[in-house]
Amino acid sequence: MVLLNAMVHVLIEAAHFSRKIDIAPVRWQTVPNLGRTGSAVTPVPVTADSQTPGNACPRLEYDVGFLQADSVDIHVYVSPTLQFHNKGLRYGVSIDDQEPQIINIHNDFGFREWEEAVRRNVIRNISRHPVSGPGAHVVKFWMVDPAVVLQKIVIDTGGLKASYLGPPESKFISSENE
Repeated sequence: MVLLNAMVHVLIEAAHFSRKIDIAPVRWQTVPNLGRTGSAVTPVPVTADSQTPGNACPRLEYDVGFLQADSVDIHVYVSPTLQFHNKGLRYGVSIDDQEPQIINIHNDFGFREWEEAVRRNVIRNISRHPVSGPGAHVVKFWMVDPAVVLQKIVIDTGGLKASYLGPPESKFISSENE
């Protein structure tokens, strides 16, 4: 579990998930050293059908704890890719049992945005999520379309400073230490 205490943000590298939920034929695969600051995670096979978030949908789960928060911004960093489905590539993100927000990584994505994504080796999307209160929570990253490559997640409770690589990864506390 990653605990948000006096920090205003927490960064979790994609490969440091608490749980991965594979639903045949889709499974999550870690790709070592892919990304700007660590290893990435992607659903395979890349030819899999699009999924609808729910109990029978592949997802990654990240345990976090909030001492105080009523809402957070979740910054998701994914590897740049072309929109080969002609509709963009999508993923879902949610906290606990909330309805996932479906994010299209290519929304309003033109040539200039593509150039910037390739130059930075990342596409960053931000979504706002309510938090039911202090305590343990689960951030869920849902597969919607194949070929989305997750690099990291940054959870901002307010005051996150802009930086090229983002903040350093937050300290992970294993369940044995809780």
